[in-house]
Amino acid sequence: MSNYDVLCQIVLSNRHHQPTVKTQHFRGTEKIPAPHSLQIVKYPNDFGYYLLYLDEQGEELTDTYHEQLDGAVAQAEWEFSVRPEQWTVIKGEKNENMMTETEDSHTEGHNESESSLLAKRLREKLKNTSQQ
Repeated sequence: MSNYDVLCQIVLSNRHHQPTVKTQHFRGTEKIPAPHSLQIVKYPNDFGYYLLYLDEQGEELTDTYHEQLDGAVAQAEWEFSVRPEQWTVIKGEKNENMMTETEDSHTEGHNESESSLLAKRLREKLKNTSQQ
């Protein structure tokens, strides 16, 4: 199993998130089917972010690398019309321990991991985007 922190995820809706066909992904010469869901993840000791394209079983079909969190969010919007406020923010835990983060889980003096801070930053960004 991969050792990465899931920052946010979305299950793509057939009604709202059809591929825009602005890009196509291939494995060799074979076109990869449209994903069932997307995740934005961060690997330890890696400065960038990965947008993972997952099948219905949660297996990775492909990924794209982005130097900034905003780049991964923008790629999903450009490719699948996923609006920033549609993402579900996930607690920065290892992949096998995914849990939805609650607002009251942060206490004064609590030493948050880098991925938890990034998830918190994304939540604030999404909150600001949805208020505009």
